[in-house]
Amino acid sequence: MKREYLDEMANMLQEFGGFYTVDDILQAINEGQMQSFVENDSWAVTQINDFPRRRAVEIVVLVGDKADIPALNTQVETFARDVGATLLMAAGRNGFKDVAPALGWTQMNMNFVREVSGT
Repeated sequence: MKREYLDEMANMLQEFGGFYTVDDILQAINEGQMQSFVENDSWAVTQINDFPRRRAVEIVVLVGDKADIPALNTQVETFARDVGATLLMAAGRNGFKDVAPALGWTQMNMNFVREVSGT
């Protein structure tokens, strides 16, 4: 993994709400709570989300070369099928809109967030 991608991942994680650091993700992978998929110098990290009516595999973060996204998509979809998931989900940056439709992804809605005041 290129150092620049780790830096990009750290920035992306902060941009998408600061839910995780790179170290948090590495620990979750080591503990089996998240999964890691690699293609060339690109990296996708997923987690399984169980809801009352569906199981989904969420792509938590993906960094690397846009050319590697189709192969990563295939890896993640195969994993999702193997664990009985019926949905893939991801929050992506604007650049993902360019490749998403060709890979079968559609935009479901928009995410809105609001910090809780007083915390």
